[in-house]
Amino acid sequence: MRKRIWRMSEDQFDVTRPQITTEKDRIELIGYAGEKTEGSFLLQSTNDVPMRGVCYSTHPYVTVLNPQFEGNETMLRFAVINTGFREGDVITGSFCVAMNQYELRVPFTISFAHRYPESSLGSIEDLDTFTELCRTHWNEALKLFFSDSFWDFVRVSDIELQLLYKGFRRAAYASANLEEFLIAAGKKERVSFDLDVSDRIYYGVNENQKETFDITKSTWGYIAIDVSCDAEFMTVEKEHITSDFFVGSRLALAFYIHKDRLHAGKNHAIVAFDAPGIHKEVHIMATVDNEFNSFIPPSRLHKKRTLQLVSLYKEFRKDRITTEQWSGGTVDLLDQMIEEEDGAQADFYRLQKAQALIVGGHKEEALWIIQELRRTIEDKKSMLWAFLLYLCTLIETEEAYVDRLTREIELIFMEKEDDWRIFWFLLFLRKDYIDDTRRKLNDIRRWIMAGFESPYLYIEASYLLRQDAYLFTTFDDFFVKVIRWTLKNGNMNLNLSMQLEHVLEGERDYRREVFAIATAAYSVYPTEELLHNIIAYLLKSRKYGQKFVEWYALAIERGMNFTGLYEAYVLSLPIDAPDKLPEMVILYFRYQNTLPIDRKAYVYANVITHYAKELRIYEQYIRNIEGFALEQMRRGRMDDNMAVIYRHIFFDRGVVDDDVADAMSTLLFIRKLICLDTD
Repeated sequence: MRKRIWRMSEDQFDVTRPQITTEKDRIELIGYAGEKTEGSFLLQSTNDVPMRGVCYSTHPYVTVLNPQFEGNETMLRFAVINTGFREGDVITGSFCVAMNQYELRVPFTISFAHRYPESSLGSIEDLDTFTELCRTHWNEALKLFFSDSFWDFVRVSDIELQLLYKGFRRAAYASANLEEFLIAAGKKERVSFDLDVSDRIYYGVNENQKETFDITKSTWGYIAIDVSCDAEFMTVEKEHITSDFFVGSRLALAFYIHKDRLHAGKNHAIVAFDAPGIHKEVHIMATVDNEFNSFIPPSRLHKKRTLQLVSLYKEFRKDRITTEQWSGGTVDLLDQMIEEEDGAQADFYRLQKAQALIVGGHKEEALWIIQELRRTIEDKKSMLWAFLLYLCTLIETEEAYVDRLTREIELIFMEKEDDWRIFWFLLFLRKDYIDDTRRKLNDIRRWIMAGFESPYLYIEASYLLRQDAYLFTTFDDFFVKVIRWTLKNGNMNLNLSMQLEHVLEGERDYRREVFAIATAAYSVYPTEELLHNIIAYLLKSRKYGQKFVEWYALAIERGMNFTGLYEAYVLSLPIDAPDKLPEMVILYFRYQNTLPIDRKAYVYANVITHYAKELRIYEQYIRNIEGFALEQMRRGRMDDNMAVIYRHIFFDRGVVDDDVADAMSTLLFIRKLICLDTD
């Protein structure tokens, strides 16, 4: 300004004004709640006349950081001086530029939003997106989880999620805490794991031997498994494994049998696998002696391996192990069984091995077995020949070829009608079974009810019910067998459990096996509807007793409304049960007590014992108890509960002196003292 005044005193006036342009006619800026917000805009003189002036903001919370400027070009910087703005706030105003007899206004709008954490998947705007980040980029998600930006994201969520996150945020920087957070938030299931087999036997160990455990985890996420062994002759490759060691869902964990640490005879080891809430064991037995028959009887060993075959197939049909796991485990077992047998039985095991190889994708190796057996099986009307034809349909699936072989198997079946194994082949070949699963299940029913209770038939029956639960319509003997087997072997699914609810609803007469099935299903899928139908089933059947107490108690706890529920609960309790009755039960019987005399006495004695200090309930009962005591006194009734009532009503309440009361042990004395003796 001084320079300008000096020039004007020398008759030097600014004739040419600068022509000003701005980078933007209007400034629109997004700020983030809780963060510092800054911006800038450019002023330029397009005619090379220098600018000189000041800039200020019309909004009190927006300040220009370099308000004075000079030159042909200047970058004006500004900032919001208050960081207390929240998501959704908007401030507006203008930047006023005054210079060289020229004034310029640049309007601005600053909107405040919530800054979401950034990731390789983009902005994390909800918990589902974060869960997907965890599934695909665990380490990145873990780093983000313990960052301040994730806390900024969580604190605009509901209070329950905030409290949940605060607890885990204070914990150690560990994958386990992220896993537990996702589980508690309901975004994933807990990771579990399965082992390929339950035990191993190794004979003739003459050098250090390396083997593997195949471990399969159930889903994505973090799991830590501690592996330990209780024997010196065996060591495991890793004693602590986490999700990082898995390739996909599988891990081959190596272990070593040390020959120089084996003693004569049997060497036993237990390998334990422990994760939160999971404990699994594999039993290992190893010998230096090839003559294993001296240790385990052949019949017992054969039965054990047969059970292992069934177990593998069962897990395969439940989709709990992969095709490769089933195929590999089955082939290993059958190789051992083939060595121990000869003749037709060995041929049957070879055919089973070929089937496992075909399903596992090793068709060429299976073809060698089939070609060899095609020459050695002489009886073309035997079960073995039918098995071989069935395997051919698995290799060559051309429809006309399969139909022709199916007809040949049907002809063999007509002559071998008592061989359930041929029927099992036809389960997968008959076209009418594909279109009519009910017929397929009914045919399985005929075999099982005829006494052919092979686990393979149960596996297929259970599979059909799990696929189409509506096939289950009644608790007849067949369905009782199959549903019981399904529950015992962990095959129950939600659809079948829901259908069981409807079938139970139609049952009228109590049967012990039906009740056992329903309660076992509830332990797997504890739905409100199934509990409701279990209670209705018991009440319709008027079933009382100690084995039903927990179910009536659970219904009362859940607030279920059944006529006769409270009565059934009390009738099921032991008459001398000392525990305090639930308050809901006590409140129910204060007005409508239609219990038998002995049970009514039990309730009144319970009130006296446990509720005498709770005046609200006690005072509602005492008049009824007094009337009841007098009536039962006249009738001459006496038992342990009546003794409690008599003592409280006639002695504790001041009718008789306490010292005298201690001496009274019979109803006769009581009746004489209150002048009610009618003898």
